Amino acid sequence: FSEDMPAANGEGSAVWLWRTGAWRDLAWPARDDFKPTDAVALDNGDVIVLERYFTPLVGPKARLQRIPAAALNTGGLLQPELLAEWARPLSVDNMEALDARRLPDGSLWLYVMSDDNQNPLQRTLLMVFRLAP
Repeated sequence: FSEDMPAANGEGSAVWLWRTGAWRDLAWPARDDFKPTDAVALDNGDVIVLERYFTPLVGPKARLQRIPAAALNTGGLLQPELLAEWARPLSVDNMEALDARRLPDGSLWLYVMSDDNQNPLQRTLLMVFRLAP
């Protein structure tokens, strides 16, 4: 995922997917001035994408979106499903790292992290979200 590079087809930002020995060009929808910062592939083939947003007037926001595995085979502009979006007054900062872990009960735990970048106006946060099976 690219934060700023336009997709080859001109729709959204560039995404490259490695499948069956070759790279495929896809496009991430550029919506609401959010930009992708990290992604994690799940055991079922779905992909979760972390996006961030910032303007001095509004402050930081973050959101998580899911790309179903089947959608990765269609090519072109991806159509993600919104899982969560949050902003102040909830705890949020420069969210830029994502990981996932599936538990034996089938639930999915998502770990989202920010980095203070040695900036006194930012914080380092580790947030954990549980998606029920």
